[in-house]
Amino acid sequence: MKKRLLIILLVIAGSSLGAHEFWLEPRKFNLKKGESLYLCFRVGENFEGENWKGTQSSVESLRLYYGNVEDDLQPLISDSIPGDSLNLQFYDEGTALVTYQSTNKFIELEPAKFLEYLEEDRLQEAIAYRKEHGESDSTGRENYKRCTKTLFQVGAVKDEVYKKPCGHDLEFIPLQHPYSLKKGQSLKFSLLYRKKPLPNALVKIHHRMNGKTDITNLTTNDRGIVELPIKFFGKYLLSSVHMKRVDNEEHADWQSYWASFTWGY
Repeated sequence: MKKRLLIILLVIAGSSLGAHEFWLEPRKFNLKKGESLYLCFRVGENFEGENWKGTQSSVESLRLYYGNVEDDLQPLISDSIPGDSLNLQFYDEGTALVTYQSTNKFIELEPAKFLEYLEEDRLQEAIAYRKEHGESDSTGRENYKRCTKTLFQVGAVKDEVYKKPCGHDLEFIPLQHPYSLKKGQSLKFSLLYRKKPLPNALVKIHHRMNGKTDITNLTTNDRGIVELPIKFFGKYLLSSVHMKRVDNEEHADWQSYWASFTWGY
């Protein structure tokens, strides 16, 4: 690996909680060359959260894409001591992308809570299936994976890293460079499920500035694309959930994938 990056340390553990969203959040999204990046794993609601408490057993993949560098960051996560953050330092200008996909986790919810969750994320196929098969009063048993990405900018040099597909089960890909937009332009994202466009999916846009979060719900079109107006201040979180019925799992009836993408100005 070309030495354009210094990985300083895996920072100490934080707390965790059961929550809806999971995302990667740099302390700053725009860095000067040679400046350190403090990158947090966050879990919570309303683009507010607590530090993730995870070990290497929670990580299916953790990768950095930066210029012509692709690096595996997974070994930096301890297999015994919970951790929540990475501290990185970049010595060349360019666009950088960090991606994380979790291993499967299991959750079991009582029928009313499971229905509430399905309705909140507009998972109509799952609601219809449970109704048609007499499962509406059954416990919701689900495996889920987190599929998250963050994009940040080092210096003024912008490159094509922003649109790099990373092979997550569910992933957002910007169709324009978020840090090259002009005033008045909107930003389009493609949402892919196993490398194919996912139409008619709910996408939640969280925009946070000055301690306040505004949330807008949009839906991908028939080509799996969502378009959002951009304000050049604050930070953004996109999130979406996709769920499939599974019949070959002993303890779970559903498999879901939770995608998120963060960037900021």
